[in-house]
Amino acid sequence: SNFKQFAIGAKYLVFDPYKNSEEKDKPNLYSYHANRGFKWSSMIPAVAVYAGVNIDSKDNPYTAPGIEGISPKVMIATQNNFSGGWVLVTNLVKDRIGTDFSDFQYIITLTHSFSPQWVIFGETQGIQSDFYADNLFRFGGGYLWSKDFQLDTAVTFNSKDTPSVFGVNFGMSYRFDFHVDKEIDNGTSRADADKRKPKNKKDKKKRTDDFDDNGNL
Repeated sequence: SNFKQFAIGAKYLVFDPYKNSEEKDKPNLYSYHANRGFKWSSMIPAVAVYAGVNIDSKDNPYTAPGIEGISPKVMIATQNNFSGGWVLVTNLVKDRIGTDFSDFQYIITLTHSFSPQWVIFGETQGIQSDFYADNLFRFGGGYLWSKDFQLDTAVTFNSKDTPSVFGVNFGMSYRFDFHVDKEIDNGTSRADADKRKPKNKKDKKKRTDDFDDNGNL
């Protein structure tokens, strides 16, 4: 009969410690365990901020009495990428600011990927307001069907009976990806190889003359 939530907003990435990480964190060629071990730098999260507005219609059965029209919504989001395919995401949300039933929420999600296609997650969500307060728990997983199409499912429940919550959901999402990876020049391209070749016979002979009869410089 209505939407539980309808909002429009934008998110801005304030700080990204993983930017150009392929250049900073080069693999250790001598130690497998060093590459798989814990890195203290992973404790520094990426940070993003979100600002938007809720658009609530009149007499919505899913919202508190008297909630209607436009109200602001803000959020701070962080993400930590740990080794072994573990990712921790934290969202701190202040919703319907300025209304009689403004609420604060936190959502903490831990995901683990077994492969490029399969991922599982556990999540806790806390809601605090004068209209509704709860602690929700979710467990589920997702499957990347193709490069940009994903299927997911989860079970949600809480720890109280006023009211009790239990639900199962299925979802799907499609990503429009306009990102282009930055090319890294490590000196192994065909153009670099051509530059290292002798330009003429004279240069080739000069390089050959630098070695003695035993092949030493």
